[in-house]
Amino acid sequence: EPEDIAHARALYEQAKVQEKWAAVEYERARKLTPNALGQAEYDRILTNYYDARAAVKVQKAHVAKVEAKTRPEKINAAKAEVQRARAVRDRAKYYLDKTKIHAPADSEGKPCVFTVLQKNVNPGESIQADFLYTALCTLADLREMEAEVEVQERDLHLLYKGMPCEVLPDAYPDRPYQGVLRRMQPLVNRQRGVVQVKVAISAPDEYLLPDMNARVLFLKDASGKPNSPLSSASKGAFASGRDG
Repeated sequence: EPEDIAHARALYEQAKVQEKWAAVEYERARKLTPNALGQAEYDRILTNYYDARAAVKVQKAHVAKVEAKTRPEKINAAKAEVQRARAVRDRAKYYLDKTKIHAPADSEGKPCVFTVLQKNVNPGESIQADFLYTALCTLADLREMEAEVEVQERDLHLLYKGMPCEVLPDAYPDRPYQGVLRRMQPLVNRQRGVVQVKVAISAPDEYLLPDMNARVLFLKDASGKPNSPLSSASKGAFASGRDG
């Protein structure tokens, strides 16, 4: 029974403690001179040491014997109880993990370094399942920036993916940024006759911020493809290339 096993193990631990102290007493006696201790006292200490060692062996064997007598059904019941406890633990861990908000760790194999652009709730606030906001906060990796511009339908045939561009922020007109046309949105604004184009900034810095206004110039590349004949630069705004 479990109680018998616990009792046998307790006796075994007690025997080990007694052996430890008997060994200490024996070592102390062995270092003394015969005249300082006396033969009879030395024999008593040595006998106690041997008895303590023997008692440890006896109690260890007794524990093994008691454990061997434990019925298989008791062992199976204990294993089942362990499994139930693990299930309870896993369920509690699942709900605990649901209380944490995690930002994406990486994107396209690159680690993200996010900046909080907007916070819709504060720590400690309670929210319901039908929460008004669609996001708790807005994050962005400002190391990747895009300029979003609108181009007239009639000029789309002059643009292509990878086309070199020059981006001029309104806030810093004398600080041009190089970029390339990353993609054109597959949707046309029928009322205005324009298509949104996204230009990836090659080397953004701390001066560029989301929603800044900018102008985009479409340039001739090294292969000799013609300049865009757009009479004026397209107007747009900056956005983070990776957000969450």
